Amino acid sequence: MPIGGASAKAVCYRPPPVQRHTPDSLRHFLAEVLLPHWIERGVAPDGSFYERLDRNLEPIDLGYTRLLSQCRQIFAFGELSLLGGPARARELALDVYARLAERYRDADGGWRFALGAHPSVAPETRDLYAHAFVLLASATAHRLGESPASLDAARATLKFVREHFAAPRAGYHEALDGRSAPIERVRRQNPHMHLLEGCLAMYEASGEEPYLAAADELLVLLRDCFYDPSTSTLGEFFDDEFRPHAEQGHIVEPGHHFEWIWLLRWRLGLDASDTGATHSELASIRDGLHAFALEHGEDREFGGFYGEVDRAGAVVSDTKRIWPATEALKTGDPDLQARALELLFERYLRGTSGAWNEVLNRDLSPAADHLPGTTMYHLVMGCRESLTSAC
Repeated sequence: MPIGGASAKAVCYRPPPVQRHTPDSLRHFLAEVLLPHWIERGVAPDGSFYERLDRNLEPIDLGYTRLLSQCRQIFAFGELSLLGGPARARELALDVYARLAERYRDADGGWRFALGAHPSVAPETRDLYAHAFVLLASATAHRLGESPASLDAARATLKFVREHFAAPRAGYHEALDGRSAPIERVRRQNPHMHLLEGCLAMYEASGEEPYLAAADELLVLLRDCFYDPSTSTLGEFFDDEFRPHAEQGHIVEPGHHFEWIWLLRWRLGLDASDTGATHSELASIRDGLHAFALEHGEDREFGGFYGEVDRAGAVVSDTKRIWPATEALKTGDPDLQARALELLFERYLRGTSGAWNEVLNRDLSPAADHLPGTTMYHLVMGCRESLTSAC
């Protein structure tokens, strides 16, 4: 029996000979089909965005709302309004953003992890991952209304990150407590990746050089620590010296390979000047990540993208979340984009219901029955970037 419990009679996946879906098909679905459902069902009575809905688009009360979830949905609703969605989406994005600081920001400039009682993280924790998305939400708010307040919030957030999260050896701490003391955790590339994204978004929104300087420092960290040229892989977990973690350092996520390919393409397209990492070095990393992800990250039998593999390409986790498929849309690879679009429409997106399958088993059968609001960010960003690369 194949991995993941697929039956022997399961039909093997083959890429379609003719592309049936286009980036504009996805734009239409998200902006004109899915978004109206989420405007109606995804907004709480207090005007914030719900953390999670069930498969019938009914809210699931988790007892908390995270800063991360609010920021990601500010981006999703705001960008979809720019892609042809209802004007109400823009209003909601700006309304939630306007109350973000009042609800989540502390007097010292740090941002609280959540409102309410989270089961595993103290609400007053300052999370690097969430601070990165404050930058993205601020860039979105500026795109929607050229708000001086959003520029001020972003500047203060970057200042706080660089002053308080900076680790003594390299990169940034994962999290701080309510007094801004570091919380010991396994070091990850993922929040650094999203901080790079937030900095690039704010640089494009504002033209202010500190964002580009911070982004370029993160690219040096990619070259020197995250990327292994001997295997062309991106590590996920590290110790305090940014060496591969003893227990988890072998894990590789193809979806993050796709995401870094996009970020490298983005930075290389901004200007011709070399950063601390040269353009030729960054291009080589981009190409290495692409080659490994294509060879080892895509399931050639059933389709879709593995959650985790190891440095040699052996499958570690064969479950298939929706977000690696949306990241494949952003790579600039037209064949990969075509396969990802087919996969999204045929296996993940659920008709006109405004819902999707968040996780699939290896044989592409559904494996989860809830819808995180944070996934909207992945769907919308994949759509936006695929439209750009299709031009």
